Amino acid sequence: MDVLNQRHRMAQMVGRASVEFYVGLALRKRGEVLAKTGNVRGVAEEVFVVRTFRNGLGVFVFELGSEGPVMFKQDVRLDAENYTVTLPEVTIALFDKVKVRIDVEKDKNTQRGRVKMTLVSPVDSSGL
Repeated sequence: MDVLNQRHRMAQMVGRASVEFYVGLALRKRGEVLAKTGNVRGVAEEVFVVRTFRNGLGVFVFELGSEGPVMFKQDVRLDAENYTVTLPEVTIALFDKVKVRIDVEKDKNTQRGRVKMTLVSPVDSSGL
């Protein structure tokens, strides 16, 4: 039974890596198209908040069928009972629709592209 569990876990990890790889390719292509039009700041998408943490949000990108974190450098006020995160200017709750900028950046160690999301609206989190 352990062998089956290990194979199942390995298949899940490979599946996640594959999804991230293809999302990265799609974002890179979309970014190239946007760069030709003069937009070099990454792809902006509306997303839904699916998790709240003391240092970020988990969001679901409907357009890409992908889920990922929006991390903050500093801790924010988390109300775990009500599933809300309070930033300096706004409170964001579970299932709220927010806008993020999605970039693909290379991992320094593996040189692989990783998807990075930054909150754009209702507040810019690049400084948080």
